[in-house]
Amino acid sequence: MSISHEDAEKHFGWLSQFVLSDNPVSSALTQELLGWNPKNPALIEDILGV
Repeated sequence: MSISHEDAEKHFGWLSQFVLSDNPVSSALTQELLGWNPKNPALIEDILGV
């Protein structure tokens, strides 16, 4: 469900600064530095049962 910026601030209070920020992430650096290689399906694949 989509809500307005103002409603999100009211709903999440002080957490809204984190919820409303655009923070794309990647595990590439973690994989490179630690030699980590995930074996399970990605989140969306897991949810959809692909």
